[in-house]
Amino acid sequence: MTHSENKIKKETFHIDLGGGLQSAVHRFNGGGDPVLMIHGSIEDSKIFHSRSGKGFAPFLAQNGYDVFAPDLAGKGASRPKITRGFEHSQRDFIERDLNRYAEFIANIHPDVPLRTAAHSWGGVLLLAWMARFSGNTPLGPGVFFASKRRISVLSARRLFMVDAVWSLAGIAATEVKGYLPAKSMGMGSENEPAAFYKEVNRWVYSKNWKDHTDGFDYREALRNTALPPVLFFAGKADKVLGHPKDVHRLMEETGAESAEYILLGKAEGNLRDYGHIDLLTARECPEDHFPAALKWYRDGHL
Repeated sequence: MTHSENKIKKETFHIDLGGGLQSAVHRFNGGGDPVLMIHGSIEDSKIFHSRSGKGFAPFLAQNGYDVFAPDLAGKGASRPKITRGFEHSQRDFIERDLNRYAEFIANIHPDVPLRTAAHSWGGVLLLAWMARFSGNTPLGPGVFFASKRRISVLSARRLFMVDAVWSLAGIAATEVKGYLPAKSMGMGSENEPAAFYKEVNRWVYSKNWKDHTDGFDYREALRNTALPPVLFFAGKADKVLGHPKDVHRLMEETGAESAEYILLGKAEGNLRDYGHIDLLTARECPEDHFPAALKWYRDGHL
């Protein structure tokens, strides 16, 4: 079925996460198997869908998938918004929220493998969840866009964007505000809870991939987990936040045998050299590399 042949139904649910938090889940129902999309840090699910009906979520729905794109706690249409005292950590998301999403979708699609999609840090969150809970949910293929865990590539741009602004200024601002004010700092489209930000920052700089509270080794767990096939996209023009070397490094860190990596750039035959955001939002995506993602979801290989 081509994306011009299927009409989709869009609706939004609010899932109770506990502690007074509700996560908005945007559903693009194309009538087929489910796909769960997880956005990255300091953004919301609009990286996957636009008001005009474009984006990866509508594309998949138009091609027959039932897509669920949550706004992480405090972001997008989720309630309440992030303010001082807003308590939500990365571990909360990995150990609680993702299981709530999976249970919600399983009630609609019982015993159907759950396909996944991620942008940037969303891929790290999904992999960490798979390391701890993959045996609880049948999983289908995943497609990750510009997902990296550790930022290791050194450059002047990295020193400014990551070390100076994200880390040094971010830590200082978080101490003052009680949360990372990413929007007012011009860092992203959404703010980040203090605990969540600090945990992300710790992993970005760490060679080891361990939980700081219980010592759980995610890298080791993933290497002993039967992961579903995962396709990693990296943008040729992504110089810092999803540098191709760091995306490839995350793929290697999982130890997955059924993973593949695609670099998106003109020299590789694509329509443009993609960056960190436009590899999901550019007008060329539906005709350029989204079809490869569609084939990956259908076949588990290219």
